[in-house]
Amino acid sequence: MKIICCFFIERHFCTRILKRLLKVNLKNFHYLARGFLIIDGYLLTVKTKGTSMLFLPGGHIESMEGAKYALQREMQEEFGLKVEVSDFIGAIEHIWPDTHANQLEINLLFQMQTADSVARAEIKNLEPHLDFEWVPLHHINDVDLQPEPLKSLLQKPLVPAYWASTFTT
Repeated sequence: MKIICCFFIERHFCTRILKRLLKVNLKNFHYLARGFLIIDGYLLTVKTKGTSMLFLPGGHIESMEGAKYALQREMQEEFGLKVEVSDFIGAIEHIWPDTHANQLEINLLFQMQTADSVARAEIKNLEPHLDFEWVPLHHINDVDLQPEPLKSLLQKPLVPAYWASTFTT
């Protein structure tokens, strides 16, 4: 009797999980690598033109691409900037409503530095649909930085978290 009951509970639990997973539309799921680039106490942020919501630079991790490499690629595409991606800081799950369906993203957060000594004024935007903004760290609570937990993360020194990857690119 215990075996049958245990099987039923496990089967019921697995069925619930599968139903949730099947409801996820991959068009609404975003797997992202984002970076903290801080120069002289200012954080580099990005926004879609015509909006006020800011986010960290970076973008989608492509199929069979490592997160650190994706962040380097995105920085090269968006700013023509070579960066060294160093410490993994953490991850933030973020969900927000969109016109047709909720969007879900997983943000993998890394610290990064410019490969060469670059001043803030030298960094140029190469993406026509984006603007970027340097936000003083002491004013981080005054802007619409998303996901919201980034604000509390930036209130203290960034501390590396555990990161491992078997990707070579």
